[in-house]
Amino acid sequence: IGALVVRPDIACKIIPQICGSQNEHLRGGTENVAAIAGAAAALRDAHKNRMAKNEHLKSLVKSTLDKLSHISIIKLTPENSCAGVLLVSFVGMCGMAVKRELLKRGILVSVGSACNTKKSGPSHVLIEMGVPRVVRRGVIRISFWDTNTIKDVDALCAAFTN
Repeated sequence: IGALVVRPDIACKIIPQICGSQNEHLRGGTENVAAIAGAAAALRDAHKNRMAKNEHLKSLVKSTLDKLSHISIIKLTPENSCAGVLLVSFVGMCGMAVKRELLKRGILVSVGSACNTKKSGPSHVLIEMGVPRVVRRGVIRISFWDTNTIKDVDALCAAFTN
């Protein structure tokens, strides 16, 4: 299921990319009512207390950085980024090797952006930022969600000391 939210003044300017016989040729088939209801419930849940949830996520990111301060890492995440996302580089290490070791402990991280999971090679964004190769090579992305706790942070950070 997907949704596109647009301002009313530009809604009439959107040209459908997939046309069909439904809704005056704007849709290709019958609505998936169950998926629509599920998406609506998920959006309501995700939005509920969002400001407090974001503060919680920021505290998890800060705790992670504090607890990993003894390791040679470089934080690459801008201050105004998504509240629960942390991009760090383990300088001199391979991000894929770090990812594999964490996976053995049941911890999932990413070595690339979410939109480039099938692409190999360095991030074009990090290249444009002027991040040196030795730093780019050790990058992992840690993404927290509302249900993560400080225990999850402790488990992640313990993986680098055990």
